Amino acid sequence: NEELTASNEELTAMNEELTASEEDLRAQFEELMEKEAEIRHQNVFLSSLQETAIGLMHRHDPKQLLSMILADATRLVGTKHGFIYMLNKDREVFHRTHGLGLYENDLGREIPATEGIVGLVRRTGQPASVNDYPAWKSNNPDSGQFEEIRAILQIPLKSESQVMGTIGLA
Repeated sequence: NEELTASNEELTAMNEELTASEEDLRAQFEELMEKEAEIRHQNVFLSSLQETAIGLMHRHDPKQLLSMILADATRLVGTKHGFIYMLNKDREVFHRTHGLGLYENDLGREIPATEGIVGLVRRTGQPASVNDYPAWKSNNPDSGQFEEIRAILQIPLKSESQVMGTIGLA
C-alpha cells in the first residue's frame, strides 16, 4: 500500500512537471509566433521602402511617386483610406492632392496651414495621431465629413527640415 502511495505521488509530481513543461512550451511557441509576425511586418515594410527607393530612381514625375508612396503606406498599415496634403506656402494652406478610399473623390480640399492635424504636424515636424477621431471632430476643419473614420495618423513629408506636406492614413 505504501508503494502505491509513493507511486501515485511520483505520478502526480511527474504529471505536474509535464503540465508545467507544456505551459512553458506553449508560452515559447506564442512568443515565437509573435516574433514571426513582427518579422513578416518588418519585411513588408522593408520591401515597400525598397520599392519606393527604386521608384525614386526611375520616376521623374513627383505626382506618380506620391501616388505610389500613398498606396504603399495604406497597404503597410492595413487601411484603404489615405491622402496627401501638400503645402502651398504662398497661400499658407494645405491642399489635398492625392486620395484613396474615402478620400479618392475629395481632392482639392484646402485647410489653413495652422489648423487641424496638418497644422500640428507642420508646427512640430513630427507625426501626429488622433485615436478617437469622432470626439476630436470639433477641432477639425473637415468636421461633418467622413463619419466612418475612427482614427487618423498624419506623417510629415519633408524637404530638408521643412514640412512640405503630410501623408494621412485613416
